[in-house]
Amino acid sequence: MLILLTTVGLGTLEEVVYAWEPQNLPVKTCRTPFFQVAADEFFQPDKILIVTTPEAAVHRNCMEIQRALGDRLALVNVPKGGSEQELWEIFDTVSNAVPKHIRLILDITHAFRSVPLLLFGVVTYLRRVKGVEL
Repeated sequence: MLILLTTVGLGTLEEVVYAWEPQNLPVKTCRTPFFQVAADEFFQPDKILIVTTPEAAVHRNCMEIQRALGDRLALVNVPKGGSEQELWEIFDTVSNAVPKHIRLILDITHAFRSVPLLLFGVVTYLRRVKGVEL
């Protein structure tokens, strides 16, 4: 199983052309403001997990991504990470959302504050404890 673990924020995103050049294959492109949509098109994950704060979950960006990606998408609701307790809550919530022995694509393109650093720690943990392949 292949899972895309990604984030979404509150920033204004403009449409761009994302490009992916798989080894020995033609370049694939996708015009969208949302990397998650491009990653879905390029890699066709079985499931997409979006780490989101309460504010980001109801923001236009998240709503449009949900509309584009449909039922393979699941929100992983976390706090902002403004305290040590909230950082541990993010760590636990994200690590519990990822199943054992899967392949994982990690996207931190539009992550909030220190969340990318925390997600690197979560992925290191998942590789050791749950046999996740990054």
